[in-house]
Amino acid sequence: MRHKFTFLLTVIMLSPIVAFGQSYGVPKDIKECIGQDVFFKGFYDNKYYSEAQRKAYVYVKGKYKLAAKVKEYKDVLFLTPNTFYHIVGPVTIDAARNEYGMGTNFYHFISNGVEFYLPSSFCADISFRDHVIKCSYWEKEFSRYQEDYAYVDTSLLGVTLRSPMTNWNFDDKFDKNNLLQLYGRYYFPVEWISFEYDTASPFNPVKFKLRTNTADTIVLLCKQVEDLKISFKSKSKIHTLIEKNTQDSPKDHKLFLGKIKKPMNLKGMNGEMHLFKAGDNVAYIGYSKSRNSFLGLYLGNIYTMGGTTFAFQDPSDSTFLIGREEMGFDIRMKYAKEYDSIAIITYKAKQDSIEKVMRSKELFIMDANYAFGEHSPQSGISIKVYNCYSKQIKYIDISLVPYNKVGDIQVDYFGNKEKKVQCIGPISPEETGIFEFSDIYWDEYNVIELIKMTQIKITFMDGTTKNYSGVANVKKHALKMELGY
Repeated sequence: MRHKFTFLLTVIMLSPIVAFGQSYGVPKDIKECIGQDVFFKGFYDNKYYSEAQRKAYVYVKGKYKLAAKVKEYKDVLFLTPNTFYHIVGPVTIDAARNEYGMGTNFYHFISNGVEFYLPSSFCADISFRDHVIKCSYWEKEFSRYQEDYAYVDTSLLGVTLRSPMTNWNFDDKFDKNNLLQLYGRYYFPVEWISFEYDTASPFNPVKFKLRTNTADTIVLLCKQVEDLKISFKSKSKIHTLIEKNTQDSPKDHKLFLGKIKKPMNLKGMNGEMHLFKAGDNVAYIGYSKSRNSFLGLYLGNIYTMGGTTFAFQDPSDSTFLIGREEMGFDIRMKYAKEYDSIAIITYKAKQDSIEKVMRSKELFIMDANYAFGEHSPQSGISIKVYNCYSKQIKYIDISLVPYNKVGDIQVDYFGNKEKKVQCIGPISPEETGIFEFSDIYWDEYNVIELIKMTQIKITFMDGTTKNYSGVANVKKHALKMELGY
């Protein structure tokens, strides 16, 4: 008994479907199985097999007889592992009243032409909660998925179903151009094909097959399906959302303008990085609830920005966009594009003028600022470089030194003083690159006042180099530097 308890404890800790209380599709006792099909997983202790053989009854030539005494059933294994049974009962067998003190109540098991009867006391003792999966539960669930659910919300899929068994991400199996976009989330249509029992894995016995809108078939285990149920949307609710999403609001017909509060380096939806400066004006087009961020259009690219990184020109715009999310998205995008098209022209003209000056004066640093890591003591620099030369840049090696408030060289919490970072190209002539190194120093006690670039080495693709030594010399080759020295 001690070994059985240890095994059960291991199962509770490791099994993905066993929980405290009743697991998905698992009956509490045999009474829940009457008139239904069940999947018998097998016993944890082999002694129960011999006991089932010893206590089973069969119906032969109009009479109930103990199976052990009937020659034809000598080699029949009752309650075979990984087998489906239909259960009927209870059945009264008067002839069993005095056999081993088993009483008269039995349950009738039927499977592939084999029929037998087991006493109710034995069925209660083997604990159906540990050994049986109720098939009708999953039949009902599968039917409900087919009838009521039409779309899978992708906002949780990348986290929930990055399955090590299949080596693909769930939302990679969908056509990105064929989806429904609502409230900052994306819904892919799926077709529920079938479900089956995985006899090779008794703790994940149910597998569902789904077909995506790219005609790929996806196999999910029952636990994964249960995890995703919160992100399913019923057909009726989807249609309601579609109608609501098309409703127009007069307040969408305006420009939602905000001003950047502090410098930050962000990656746009096109994958390119941009170094925003304090005071930059951005046109906002919506709100993503799943990312808890606003969507801003800037120089033809969309960025996600937290509400604390900028300030709306009209403070009430924040509440309005959060409430609307992506409803009215296309209308707001129209006004945002008109504003941004002017910003693009102005920006390009300014950049052309700046780049002309940078080429003539050999200025390769467009901007440099501080960057901060995930943890508040972490700090470093972000730098935007411009290739003002006629050759392609391969590497830019930068030496950094921290200083304290009185101008002396300062070591950080881990004793780091001079550190070197490398910007990896290629950067073609007249092109820019943005690089961020946010975890160079660990300023636990806030003693680092400045981080200075003391030396820069540029290596070109042909192997030639240019070196700039000394803080003052480095500054001479910077168009703008917001590091404070």
